[in-house]
Amino acid sequence: QPVFAGVFEWYSWRTQTLHSTGFGLSAGAARHGRKKVWRNCTSARKALGHDAAQHPVSLTTPRQPDLCVGPLAFAKGPLVMLSSSAVRWLVRSPLFSRDLKRAREMMDGRAPPYHGPGSGRIDDDVQLGYWMAQLPHLRVVGFRRYMAWHDRWKAGVTGYLPRLLQAHKVPWDKQRTLCNQTRAVWSKARRASVSLHCDSSPPCRDCAHVPTQKACAIDVALDLGPSWRPPPTCAPVCNFKKGSEPQLPGQCWAP
Repeated sequence: QPVFAGVFEWYSWRTQTLHSTGFGLSAGAARHGRKKVWRNCTSARKALGHDAAQHPVSLTTPRQPDLCVGPLAFAKGPLVMLSSSAVRWLVRSPLFSRDLKRAREMMDGRAPPYHGPGSGRIDDDVQLGYWMAQLPHLRVVGFRRYMAWHDRWKAGVTGYLPRLLQAHKVPWDKQRTLCNQTRAVWSKARRASVSLHCDSSPPCRDCAHVPTQKACAIDVALDLGPSWRPPPTCAPVCNFKKGSEPQLPGQCWAP
């Protein structure tokens, strides 16, 4: 089965202006956001024609509807995994060709972009999520936030190294330390254990995903043995201010 894996957040998608709107950390939060009258977003089953090979009405028509569907799960850009079968489906999809054509028209000025809150760019990770939401029998595999993924460099991140796959926006002065510690734990690991659980239901209900998809969760952890101890790091309860670097041992603990 095709696989789409990463750390997922949620948006709704304007299908003709290729614009993301109504962000949420969960499907429920994004579903609440789509209710805003000015967004005029709805579930895919109520937005007939949103996935047609051609947009139903030209953007040059003054009263054309910019169909907005959602919510949909998108994998945050720095950590995206696709199976080869999912990629093959995508590049052969009429939906893919349709939206590439529209993006070129917008770049060339032959089709107007969206004008409103958040306008000015096409979010490629959300665009990918919209395409993937239409793939039948897709497995949407999520890595756990704060275990496999840290969206910001926060206190205690290095303590998650046995499970950590991605730390986003690591400060430049921490890059060397994190790389060295990552290399050390992988060289010492006896094996990596993987746990995968899939539900029989799609990633969300009343949203943009086709109903034959399945939601999955995965955990990956290195087996470092009982003698391993995490490197000195800052605990989440450390007393320090944003922008300052805590000092050991007064403000932080060292396991």
